[in-house]
Amino acid sequence: MGYDLTLHLRGSGEAPPIEDLHEYFENRRNFRMDGFTAQYLNEDTGVYFWFDLGEDHPRFQLSHARARVFAVEAADEVRSFVQHFDLVCAWPSAGLPTEFTPAGVLAGYDAGNRTGYRMAADPSTGFQGWFTRPSTAIAAEWRWNFERVTMQERVGESVFVPKISYFLVNGRLCSGAVWSDAIPVAMPVVDCVVIVRERAWPMRLIKREPEILAVPFVQLEAIASHYRFVPGEPGHYQMYWDSPPLAVVEFFRSATSPDAAFEAVSADRILDQETMDEVCAEAGLQREGR
Repeated sequence: MGYDLTLHLRGSGEAPPIEDLHEYFENRRNFRMDGFTAQYLNEDTGVYFWFDLGEDHPRFQLSHARARVFAVEAADEVRSFVQHFDLVCAWPSAGLPTEFTPAGVLAGYDAGNRTGYRMAADPSTGFQGWFTRPSTAIAAEWRWNFERVTMQERVGESVFVPKISYFLVNGRLCSGAVWSDAIPVAMPVVDCVVIVRERAWPMRLIKREPEILAVPFVQLEAIASHYRFVPGEPGHYQMYWDSPPLAVVEFFRSATSPDAAFEAVSADRILDQETMDEVCAEAGLQREGR
């Protein structure tokens, strides 16, 4: 179940040559070709979709029951594709091909996406394993991840820019950033910091497996507050140094997370809370997600 959009060459109504399509996607970031399918996956944002090139005309396809940011990122890629080949669109609800607009994609996706949300909310469909989060938080975290590579290039290789991931910590959905071995970091404000101790830290046995701990961000904030804070959504701390300060070393050495069972949650399992609330209210359904 999802949204699809058929694309045509302007004027002729034909498809671009398949060789040209392959070349375009093979040279496009985050795409890989699998037969006649151009698959998009952004490892930082978790957004994925695809173009089916095996039919008479290229078809863009994006699954429903996703946060709206999936469609925002996808619409920008469709725009680039349409502009490169000078294409027009056969909208699912229209007749003759018309001009592409990102707003048209978002409006069409939003309409069908509500059906996906209804299926997610209805326990009789068997759709399980989803969570909700405020749409403003999802959008801010998506934007951080989408721009992460650019920020990493700007600060250089000596500083780590983590992506914002999601974790289920003791049954609660949390945003988190993974941080290893006290390396300099541009640390976004998140719910928890996932500490990875890979070195032989004092009081640890040499050659032990890396320790991974989910630590509430408030435990780091007392240290982070001594560094420059850059406002934003989310804001972040510029925790830069030539060698780890004593306070940071001690934080890593003494960090504990007793009885904190946690697991990673992929972005495609997290839905916009406001849309889900509206859909449930319209359908008279009780929310089953977390």
